[in-house]
Amino acid sequence: YQRMKKAIDIVTGLFMIAFGLRLLVGLLPTGVFH
Repeated sequence: YQRMKKAIDIVTGLFMIAFGLRLLVGLLPTGVFH
């Protein structure tokens, strides 16, 4: 169970990072990343 929890924590962390980056990209001019 400990390893499973660690994997879930890693996935959650990556999801939060991806969500944050997407928010930052959304706030910036879209032309920069196209």
